[in-house]
Amino acid sequence: MKFPTQSVVVPAQPAPQRGPANSAPWPTPPAAVPNPDSDLLLKLAFGFFLVDLFINTSRFLEIIGLAGAVRIPYLGVTLHVITLILALISGGARRAIASRTGLYLGLFTVWMMVCTLASTWRGGSANTVMRDWLPSLIIFASCGTVVTLRQCRKVSTVLAASTALIAGASYGLGTLKGDRLAFEGGTLAGANELAMLLVLGVPFFLVPVFSQSSSRVRKLIALALGAVALVVVVKSASRGSLLALIVMLLVLFWTRPFAGKVKLGVVTIVLVVLFFAVTPREILSRYETLFSNAETDDEIATSAQKSSEARQYLLEQSLRLTMQHPIFGLGPGVFVVGEANLAQAEGQQATWHVSHNSYTQVSSEMGIPGLLLYLAALWTTFRNVFWFRPRSRIDPTGRASAIGLALLLSLIGLCVGLTFSSNAYLSHLPMLMGLSVVFRRSLQLEIERYSHAPAVTTPEPSMVVHAKQAATNSGKPVYRFLGRPRRSGA
Repeated sequence: MKFPTQSVVVPAQPAPQRGPANSAPWPTPPAAVPNPDSDLLLKLAFGFFLVDLFINTSRFLEIIGLAGAVRIPYLGVTLHVITLILALISGGARRAIASRTGLYLGLFTVWMMVCTLASTWRGGSANTVMRDWLPSLIIFASCGTVVTLRQCRKVSTVLAASTALIAGASYGLGTLKGDRLAFEGGTLAGANELAMLLVLGVPFFLVPVFSQSSSRVRKLIALALGAVALVVVVKSASRGSLLALIVMLLVLFWTRPFAGKVKLGVVTIVLVVLFFAVTPREILSRYETLFSNAETDDEIATSAQKSSEARQYLLEQSLRLTMQHPIFGLGPGVFVVGEANLAQAEGQQATWHVSHNSYTQVSSEMGIPGLLLYLAALWTTFRNVFWFRPRSRIDPTGRASAIGLALLLSLIGLCVGLTFSSNAYLSHLPMLMGLSVVFRRSLQLEIERYSHAPAVTTPEPSMVVHAKQAATNSGKPVYRFLGRPRRSGA
């Protein structure tokens, strides 16, 4: 996709739209571009995708079950199937699968099937494929129903609402397990899993904060909900999530202009002071084990130290199993059995735990080829985000740029979190991969609308400025770290 080399002028006739009066409208798309407002099937598919995405990311069915409400059997599976069927019929699934990210995920899936046939426990591997990976692929394919930037904003709102629901439910349904906040049952019963879901969704609270067209009330609500979610992350005492937040904060600082860096620095200092002033001593002791060994008799710090030693042992075991099974691995989902057999052969006691590292989980269960395909799909996801961010300036409201930043932070936070968890086959990463594909294609369509828009004598000034900024006048852009643009020869 090349940008037009001339200044792009937008028609003066504005279409009715919501938002402030000074936000310029997008031009009417050409007939070749799918329009979800006129295509009833595509609109229906996108609606089901939003519902399915909310239920999946908010753990809504688990939460209402813990609250005592009557659950409808197989409701989640039914929504998954309906969403996939509508995505296939409407052509949305093809848009996601036909991408380079979809290609690598498809190759990874094929290799997973091969490794299942060669698995040391075929039943366990087949169960992992059916219960974990295939639902993740459905989420990825269903992302293709997102066509416009307006729909991208709705997706970011759903992800923020899902995070707010989990954070709010944590105060009513969460309990302290060894001074760590978690739920009684379900996937949120683990404090680490609870914290990782919140870390994944927190960046999407920044979309209204960094959008010029958002009202002050909406910004304040987003900041308040984001603060509530961060408090829950701290109360979960998840060290991996704390590291993810630190890395995300550093990336956010890097991407801000000078004035933004100053403001963010002040806010960071305030947050750090509040963190040490409000966080209980037991949780602080657990966090201190990130940088040093526990030197106190505090029970939670001692437990954290033992957990670190166990993770180190499992990491070593997963690397050894990778070297012993470098091609096909042990089989998807059977690391626990392989580690137990290895420990028994060495005369040690088996831990019967997962690897606690998603990357070595893939390498030990699917061999080095599986890990390379997994990383290739991850790299193309980052490339989509890096492509999106500099070109999102074409949107004068700033919402597209904020969406790209939120997706980047969420992806980085998840990649850090995967280093401390065994969630390689769950829907977290395939979902962000699918969103990176459709966000990029949505922006491509918007840019094509500008390039095909007829010139007029009285253009909208703000749109001309942003269209000029988005145009590539010389050479192919060269990217610095995190997608910050630099023109060739500049």
